[in-house]
Amino acid sequence: MIDLTPVPDDFCRALQALMSRKERFALLRLPTQSMLHIMVDDHKLHQKAEPDLSLVPFIPTQTPLNITARARLTCLPHALATSLVNLGLLTASELAATALEQVAPSPSIKAQCRKLNAAAQERYEKAFSHFTRALSSGRLQKLVLARPYYCQLRRPVAQTLWHLLQHYPQACVYFIYVGNGKFYLAATPETLAVIEGKRLKTMSLAGTMAKDPGANYLWSKKNKHEQQLVTDYIVQVLKPYSQDIALHGPHTHDAGPVVHLCTQIEATLKDKVNPAAVIAALHPTPAVCGIPTVAAMDFICKHEGLLRDYYAGYIAFKDESAWRVYVNLRCLYFDGTMACLYAGGGIVPGSVLNAEWQETVNKLKALQELL
Repeated sequence: MIDLTPVPDDFCRALQALMSRKERFALLRLPTQSMLHIMVDDHKLHQKAEPDLSLVPFIPTQTPLNITARARLTCLPHALATSLVNLGLLTASELAATALEQVAPSPSIKAQCRKLNAAAQERYEKAFSHFTRALSSGRLQKLVLARPYYCQLRRPVAQTLWHLLQHYPQACVYFIYVGNGKFYLAATPETLAVIEGKRLKTMSLAGTMAKDPGANYLWSKKNKHEQQLVTDYIVQVLKPYSQDIALHGPHTHDAGPVVHLCTQIEATLKDKVNPAAVIAALHPTPAVCGIPTVAAMDFICKHEGLLRDYYAGYIAFKDESAWRVYVNLRCLYFDGTMACLYAGGGIVPGSVLNAEWQETVNKLKALQELL
């Protein structure tokens, strides 16, 4: 279990006060960085300006969730309340009048979640059979099978967000509030692309094991093969856009309750290459979809039995110096009543149902332990 330290009251009050204003807003913390980026949306600006933040669905032709900021600030998490007041996004009286949120468990919602999860497991097992048959036929080399997990929140979301920021420094952590108590939350370990000028950095992240306290990891042939498929795919996608490509790895990448095999990939882009075109070409990678891409996506949409929505899509943030894009993993959606978490894993010839199911259980722990 993760050791959870007390969360500052003023951080909780600041987030709750912002949510009570009923405006759409986003908080974002980039990997290895300390600062929070806060963006308060203005729907009137959507037709006039590029979004500051976009949450793009797994199926890229579907409508993204955009945040085009009327107000934007950057601060350390512990300074959130003071910074919001100083910028005029909250008043001191609003902050003082905001009571700390209390979360009470509901037996009826717990029962509803249990029923939904049982149905989700049945769908997963049925889909696994479809997926393995398709792989055995040779039509597809790899498929990613995902599932939902439903649960109640055991603590206020501000506390969960704080703990994600503290315990996952290597992750891209975001919180997007969309009104009526509904929000998206994630701590994703996977970079799709960081593009600064002509330099591009991405990663091939595939293959999963539960974390070992002794850090003794012997990667199976299945995991190594899965990781190599993703690496080879990304390199082939980047070649038409790049002057040169360099690979570093694979190495073991820490992602909370699990570890992954990771290869860092760097490229120098050719002159006049549009970063948006490279990002569009990279998504979806075989780490979230399959090989070949188009056939895999079509198969997943028909046989997975899950509306992925924004899961396995990506979150894109553009600042003064770079495009920063992260695959939307270790994420959840809260509909005001219950949370829906998502997890998936790569299925290749030889995959075993119980092992693949357990991999999703391990991945879900990244958020479950903090809810």
